[in-house]
Amino acid sequence: MKGWGYLARVWALVGLVTGYAVLPRDAQAQGPGGGDPVRVIVAPGLVLAGGTELESGIGGEGHVAVERGRHRLLLRLAVIADVAGFPDGSGDGDVSEIGLLYGRRDAARRGPGRSISAGLAAVHFQRCPDERPDSFYDSGCSTVGVPVVAEAGIGSSVVGIALQLFVNLNTKAPFAGVGVSLPLGWMP
Repeated sequence: MKGWGYLARVWALVGLVTGYAVLPRDAQAQGPGGGDPVRVIVAPGLVLAGGTELESGIGGEGHVAVERGRHRLLLRLAVIADVAGFPDGSGDGDVSEIGLLYGRRDAARRGPGRSISAGLAAVHFQRCPDERPDSFYDSGCSTVGVPVVAEAGIGSSVVGIALQLFVNLNTKAPFAGVGVSLPLGWMP
């Protein structure tokens, strides 16, 4: 099976092709009065998450968003470490997700604003959830999930702070969480 680096390159290529198809080449492409500017945002952050088959966890989340008007295209990466047994290191239920999402944002003129996005993601579990509750196989497994992310933030046209609620619906172990991120970029 191909590694996560391969999956990341595939999703990046899909994101670039989709972004090129969805977004006009420049603001003048929408008519003589110009159009909405393209907003490019990079947002690293921290998340807390858990689920019915997973222990609570803490981790990192990062996304790159390309926005025009109310449209939002998002490439999201999240890695959540199981904190069961912390600090002795016995937590072994780590999960990671990389996905491409499309969403809508509010009509805020500046800053991160509010948005909701959904899409498809590759989800990898360090320990694969078994059919029996509270039991795991020794090897990891991967599946496809449907992430849904709601975000609300405040800030200026170059930096902000945002609160994020997310859920990943998948067949192995659905999970949800909350996060705080620091959106950086051009957000006129």
